[in-house]
Amino acid sequence: FGDYVSDAVVAPVRETCAQALGMALKPLPLPLHQRTLDVLLQLRARSEWEVRHSAMLGIKYLLVDPLSPFSLALPGTMLQAAC
Repeated sequence: FGDYVSDAVVAPVRETCAQALGMALKPLPLPLHQRTLDVLLQLRARSEWEVRHSAMLGIKYLLVDPLSPFSLALPGTMLQAAC
């Protein structure tokens, strides 16, 4: 489901799933965060726009807390690759 609002697409199911992923990862150790980011970056390279959009939302909520140990441990180049 995609709701087209002006120039942006709102995908409430994808957004909610990405938020749930971000919350579920918070208490987990740093290596699991890294593996999840690796998978999301692979998904971001897919040709289907829905998959790329979902991956970007997942990355957004993985990195949303700037004080999380994972966000603080990321080198700048990795953050740039995620954007």
